[in-house]
Amino acid sequence: MSNRPAHMPPSAARAYDALVEDPTGPIWTHPREDRLTPAMRTEVNRFAWQVRSSPPAWPVDGEPPWLDGWLADTWARVPAHRDRGPLPERLVDITPVGRQDLAGDPAWFVPTGVPLDELIAYTTSGTAGAPTTVPSHPVTTAAYYPLLLAAVAPEVTVDPRPDVLDWVTVTSQELGGYIVPSWSSTIGSLTAQVSLRPHGWHDPDHAAAFLARHDPRCITGDPVAFADLLRLAPDIHPRLLVSTAATLAEGLRTALQKAFGAPVLDLYSTTETGPIAAALHLPGGPTPPGLRLLQPHLFVEVLGPEGHRLPEGGRGEVVVTGGMNPALPLVRHRTGDHATLHRPNGAAAPMLAELEGRTPVVFRAADGSQVNSHSVTVALRPLAIPRFTVHQRADGSLLVGVDDIADAGRITALLAPLFGGSPIDVAPITPTPAGKVVPFTVEG
Repeated sequence: MSNRPAHMPPSAARAYDALVEDPTGPIWTHPREDRLTPAMRTEVNRFAWQVRSSPPAWPVDGEPPWLDGWLADTWARVPAHRDRGPLPERLVDITPVGRQDLAGDPAWFVPTGVPLDELIAYTTSGTAGAPTTVPSHPVTTAAYYPLLLAAVAPEVTVDPRPDVLDWVTVTSQELGGYIVPSWSSTIGSLTAQVSLRPHGWHDPDHAAAFLARHDPRCITGDPVAFADLLRLAPDIHPRLLVSTAATLAEGLRTALQKAFGAPVLDLYSTTETGPIAAALHLPGGPTPPGLRLLQPHLFVEVLGPEGHRLPEGGRGEVVVTGGMNPALPLVRHRTGDHATLHRPNGAAAPMLAELEGRTPVVFRAADGSQVNSHSVTVALRPLAIPRFTVHQRADGSLLVGVDDIADAGRITALLAPLFGGSPIDVAPITPTPAGKVVPFTVEG
């Protein structure tokens, strides 16, 4: 593989070349460059210092001290908010926005002054609503490392080794999902994103051999990918497993800890917000009482059915303000997830408890193999459809809901290779009785 990312020191360049030339390596598809400039690296280091020195804190029934100044600055610089009129005097008087607002015009939520050549565009998976393009920034991507390392300290020390593949993201997708070699100037370590599906390798046996050869200290992935990792059973000794993107079942977490002897960080995160909260599960340790909030400048509210803020202990929708993404500062952003805010005695900030977030959605093809919902999203990307639903009936057939069935033939053609002959029906989209459109569902 050519196109080595630029700006790597000589030792990192040699390690990167050895990684991409590993005979047991995957079929690399997309080199990722460390895009941090010296100024950006300073921002990441400043964020890392904030994470360590200024954890989330605000009084009961109050707001954090940084909020007013941050809100005034954000309101003045973000066109989508500025166009709503003058900034209300109180945060609770600002109408919340959600993914559907962002989907309408993502660029309108980017603050003025952010250089366009620095932007990164991510696409949401669609498990919590219509797939949406989310503006992001290299500082945000790099800031994940210190945030996650701080989330597990002091109980767990990862200490990524210089120029070693010590941070690996595993995926389990039939379509999409780049297989990425990269190097991080933030942690000085090689990183990679690899698929555990056989099509991502020259030989199906190489996946386990590759992971065992490099034995990374940190592995991240969603629950579907971790289930595949268990089946693969590589000889690895990670210091940390980080579960992202969807709810991690207790049984799967226990199986991961038994198989690999590693702590599991159950991370609550969205594409728009980055990591919000996490619970660290130590092997043989007690179950944490909730998820600890992570970002220094992310204020979390819980709203009731009528949109009013609930006191701590009330259950409702999680809404966030602030964040770690300079390309997308969030103002009362609705996550679509539900929880309660629970504050242990004397704690500076509450925890999230009873979180009801997104759960993994796995379909089955005609031959019984799994089909990840993300692959469905990728397959339908060529179509200009604002939203869709996919429901698999108990007999394996599929019902696809769209607003305009004129594309029914193309939808069927795009999904047929994934599902291998399973019948596919296309019909007008049907909301639930509560008026909610649920993208992916499986019957039985």
